[in-house]
Order: sequence, then C-alpha cells, then structure tokens
Amino acid sequence: MLGNLHARFLEGESSKGPTYLNPALIGGFGKINRNIIKKYSSSAPLDIIKEKESNLPHITRDEKLGAYLAGLIDASGSIAVHDANSKSKKYRPKILVVFNLADEPLALKLASVTNTGAVYRKVNAGCVIWHIQKSEEVILIINLINGFMRTPKIEALHRAINWFNTYDNLNLTCLGLDKSPINSNAWLAGFSDGNGNFSITLTDRKKGGSRMILHFKLLVNVVISDFEKEEWYSSVYFSLFSRISEHLKTSFITKIKRSNKIKYTFVLIVHNPESQDIVMEYFNKFPLLGVISLDFKNWCEVKLNKDQFSIKAVERINVLKSQTKIQRESLLDNNLNYYMARPSGSHSTPRLETFLASRAAPPQRGRDASLPNPLALPSPYLVGGKIEGVRQIK
Repeated sequence: MLGNLHARFLEGESSKGPTYLNPALIGGFGKINRNIIKKYSSSAPLDIIKEKESNLPHITRDEKLGAYLAGLIDASGSIAVHDANSKSKKYRPKILVVFNLADEPLALKLASVTNTGAVYRKVNAGCVIWHIQKSEEVILIINLINGFMRTPKIEALHRAINWFNTYDNLNLTCLGLDKSPINSNAWLAGFSDGNGNFSITLTDRKKGGSRMILHFKLLVNVVISDFEKEEWYSSVYFSLFSRISEHLKTSFITKIKRSNKIKYTFVLIVHNPESQDIVMEYFNKFPLLGVISLDFKNWCEVKLNKDQFSIKAVERINVLKSQTKIQRESLLDNNLNYYMARPSGSHSTPRLETFLASRAAPPQRGRDASLPNPLALPSPYLVGGKIEGVRQIK
C-alpha cells in the first residue's frame, strides 16, 4: 500500500481550479534529477504521434493495461500542466507516479513495457518516482488512460490534452469519466495497488483459542484548496466509493476536516464472507501487480483454509509473511503477463502496439543493446517470466 504517498490536490496557479500535484513537484522530495535507476525513452518525432493518433479512437476499449494505469494514476499519480497565465518557467505536460520503495520492481517494469519515462529512487522519502516527461511518451500514456479515469484527476488530464492540441496541433479527444461497472475493467486493480491493503488479524477469544479476521481496505485522503470546487470533487469521490461499495456489497465512511483547506477521507472496509468472495473474484480476474499482490495471495490462502489455519494460525501466518523477494518478483511477472496479452479472440491491435508500431527502439542508457526491446517481442511481452533488459535493484 502506498499509504501517505498518494497524490494530493493542491492549489496551483491556474484559475481553472486546483492542479493535481505530487510532493515531488513541489519540492517535498527534493530534486529528482539524481539517483536515476532506469531510463526508458524513444526518439520518435512528433509527426509520428500525430499520424498514429488518428487511429486510436477506433481501437477497442478493452485495453487492460490502460484501465490499470488509469487506476494507478488516480491513486498515486500526478499530471502536471503549465499554466499559460503563469510567469514561471514554461514546461510541457508531464506525468509522475509515486511508488513505495518495496514496489520499485513494479515501477521499473511499467516503465519498461511502455518504454516511457525514467524511474528515480528517493530513499529518504521512502519512495521511487516514475517520471514521464518526453512529449511523445506523455501522449502515449494519455492515450492509454483516456476514457478510463474515475476521479477528479481527469481535470488535469483534460488540461494536458488541451495543451497538446493547442501547442502541438494535435487532435486528441477529452473523454469523460468512466461510468462503467467497477468489475468491467482493471481500474480497481491499479487503484488498489496505490490505495489498498489486505490484512490478517488474530485476536484472542475469551474462552480460549484465537479468532482470525480478514480485511480488505481502501483509504483515500483528498485535500481541496479551492472551496468553489469542493462540491464537484466530493461528489465524484462519493459517487465512486458508492459504486465500489455497491459492487463489493459493503459500506464506506467519509470524514471531513475543514481549516484553510478541506480534507476528505474516504474509507472502505471489506470483512464479511460474501464481500470477501467478491474481492477474490475480482482480483483473480484483474491481477494486482504491486507487493500487495503477495498479501492478497496469502489472504486468499488463509480464507480458503481458515479452519486448518486456526490450529496453528500464528506460525503459519509468520511463514506467509516471510516470502522472499524472488517469489514476489515471480508473481509480478506472471500477473503482468495478463495485462500485456491481447484479449482472447480479438483481432484489434492494442494501443501500445498501434502507437509504437513504427518506433524503432534505440539502445537505452543502462540497457544492454543485445537484449530485445520488450515492446518488439511477440505477445505476451515477457520472456521466461521476466522482462528482458530490466536491471532489478537489490
């Protein structure tokens, strides 16, 4: 769980409302031009972007990775757009996604399979940052997530799209909030990788023995600086959590704290057996990719064998918690295969392939030129359960 590393709403210079910013953008993590872990990029000219964009609206909307990335960015990402009225140094739209240090392998692999951005480690802040700045790479991610966003961060996405349409003469379309059923795509998987957590709690019974309690929790803190926008932001999140709780057959609570800013906290907890079954069904269909995926695996094992675990619950849970790094990386590789494979029976070309079909990937800094580019490999883009060319950080 990324916990307090999620992106917050902070008032920017734009008169159009708050700008979605990360601590990384406002100096909370300091400069991010050092301690680079891995950099991925492509030198495709902007006219290729324009040519490929005309085909994107016709691609089927069942793009798994796009919905997952939209959920991840809705949870812990920021889309930064320069205010045209600002006197500060002009910059092009950029995307930053913050990960817990434990999710460094996930950040590296997402950067690799999309061939975008650079991953920086901020040890003192306890996080890594996937920083996407090149215009063609930002546009690629925009095209992947456009139409799958479910939070007010869509406002920043639309400003980024309008920026490219205005200054680069593109014709990108601003798609609205995704109102499809929660279980129709992988958005909740990405959102849960950023804001979710699975827990197993043991409590002593008065009559002896212990009781095992399984929880799945989603927690989101939203800070609003522009009071005029409060009604819209709160209504979007309230509607979103209502849809999630309705699907999971549970409830959620909302807390509001007012001062010079407004802070909303949305908390959803799943604990009853019927809701737990729905959670298992969803994440078995749309896999988690972060370290939370191992927590989910252990959570399911305990739930399915609850009676057996009750005998020596403490010892067994300690064994589950001692999973090695290799096991976590193997699970990430297996789950990522799902998102990179084409939908069964589909003859359409996924957005990544369409967008990058004509882009020859040059040797990357820090990447062995003899290794194949993951995007050039036949689907699913993983070889032997591991993405080629990615240096894992120990």
